[in-house]
Amino acid sequence: VAGEIAEFTFGALGAGRARASKGAMAAAIAGALLGAVAGTAVLPLAGSFAGALAGAFIASYWAEHAKTGDAGQAKKVAMAVLVGQMAGTTVKFAVGVGMALTILVNLRWS
Repeated sequence: VAGEIAEFTFGALGAGRARASKGAMAAAIAGALLGAVAGTAVLPLAGSFAGALAGAFIASYWAEHAKTGDAGQAKKVAMAVLVGQMAGTTVKFAVGVGMALTILVNLRWS
């Protein structure tokens, strides 16, 4: 659960650093969730990663552009969301590796 929270929160935090609207931050989270689901349907595992990144980027760009009408600001926000989403995915991966190692260490090998 911690990895999932980190993944989606980091994307929204990236939007906040780019002075995004609250709508763009919410759109980044929703876009990442929807993109991950859609991506998984197309190509399990890799598709969920690519879908989450694409969904967050597109949704945050659209929301910011709809609010401000400024394509440059919308691109800046979407790129910040993309970087944040990638950082969150890295944390999620690290949490998953830690969980797997914990299980392996605690297995009874007899």
